[in-house]
Amino acid sequence: MKTKNILFLYPFKFRKFDWYRFECDLLEKEYNIKIHIHEVINIIYPHFKKAYLSEMVTSNITEFNTLNEWKVKFEELIQEDPNILIMNHVKPVNFKALKICRYIKKFKVRDYIYASAQMPDKNIKINLSNIFKKVAWFIYNPKPLGFFIQDKFFHLLGKILGIYPKYALKSGTDHFLGSKKSEVIKANSHDFSNFMIVKKKLDQTENVRNKILYLEKPGPMFSGDNLITKKKNVRNVYG
Repeated sequence: MKTKNILFLYPFKFRKFDWYRFECDLLEKEYNIKIHIHEVINIIYPHFKKAYLSEMVTSNITEFNTLNEWKVKFEELIQEDPNILIMNHVKPVNFKALKICRYIKKFKVRDYIYASAQMPDKNIKINLSNIFKKVAWFIYNPKPLGFFIQDKFFHLLGKILGIYPKYALKSGTDHFLGSKKSEVIKANSHDFSNFMIVKKKLDQTENVRNKILYLEKPGPMFSGDNLITKKKNVRNVYG
């Protein structure tokens, strides 16, 4: 059955950057798919909202302040289109996020997660040296320790309750975070997929493509990132 609606369940503010990163514009214009975006940042990370300086304004986005408010709208979408495709970006990181993930499992829907980092990664050896380094880091930065313990606790609880989506998209790394019960689908990273779209357009022109690819190191990239872990005085140094 053809997909007519896609729901992005998003735990942060959905930016214009995300709109093009997830190729929403392409899905609407070329595939005639209706895009629905549920922002649940006020439910899961209410303190993190102030990290955003601007918001994307579009009728596709619905912002929710309470769990019950979201449940009503979610059920309406399911009733309108039982075949709706759900891109779930909500992970079980706290009790409210856990409730959202568990509520979705009450319905027989096509729900997906991106279950890998979409970039090359390496295995970190577990030895005394690395353990001591990690312990020393947490002693120097005690506040993120609580966030780390909470994250691991709810990740384990999510596995025990079996609330992970039916499908898990795997790309870019061997560090796979999906459930063994999920059906694994190999997928391209967002960056590669967007590159192929741009490349197709450039190939249709005669422009000289003198481009530079800048590979950016993972975060924290912005001071606002520290609102999640509540770590203070972290800044990026470029040189």
